Order: sequence, then C-alpha cells, then structure tokens
Amino acid sequence: MKEKNKSMHADPVMLTANTTAVYAAMPFLRGRVGEYAGYDIPVLPTGILLGRDPAACHLIFTQTPDVSRYHCRVTYNLHTGYFVVTDLNSTNGIFTEDNRRLERGEKLVLAPGQSFKLCGEQIVFETRIESL
Repeated sequence: MKEKNKSMHADPVMLTANTTAVYAAMPFLRGRVGEYAGYDIPVLPTGILLGRDPAACHLIFTQTPDVSRYHCRVTYNLHTGYFVVTDLNSTNGIFTEDNRRLERGEKLVLAPGQSFKLCGEQIVFETRIESL
C-alpha cells in the first residue's frame, strides 16, 4: 500500500495537473458591462460562441448592433487552466484589459479574473472559475 501511494506522488501527470481539473471547477464569464452585465454565463466544455446569430450562437446580442454575427468564441482549457478568446473576424473587434485590439482571427489567452471587451468598451466580460 505504501508503494502505491508513493508512486502516485511521483507521477509527473499528477504533479503537473491543473488545479481546476483536480478540484472540479466550473469556468464561466461574468458580464461586467453591456446587456449581460450582472449575469454569469457558463463556458461549455466545447466553448461558447458569442454574436448576433440566434441560430448559431450560444450568447446572443440583441441590443448591441456593433457585435458581429459571429463575433468570438470563448473556450476553457482544463489542462492549462486558461481561457482562450478567439476573434472570428469581427468588424468592431475584441480588446484586452489594456485596450489593445486583437487582430482578426487572433487568440487571446486569459487567466481567471482577467477581462476582455467587445466593440471598444460597450461589452465587458471577466473570466471566472467557481468551485463545485
């Protein structure tokens, strides 16, 4: 029994495992500014699509015409513990916390607690993790 426990602690996968995977947490976006301000939106295991197209998007914007039909995709990597926001060639862009505009098609990697903006500062989301 002691040998089994000892080998588990020496396992490199266990040593490098993400705390999110180990402690079962739920990734989500918290709306800070815009029509989803005050809402917590879960990030699905396959990611979520943000935009105006009600047939394709998970998070639909009806009050902000500057949001593109398919604006961006947000995913969460369980292994790294980081969120990835991918610009889907949006017209009015995605912006970092320090107001740098992403290039069309560019990916932004965010740690929990960081924010991103759509269409300048019209819409702001914060990446969050909630323990289950």
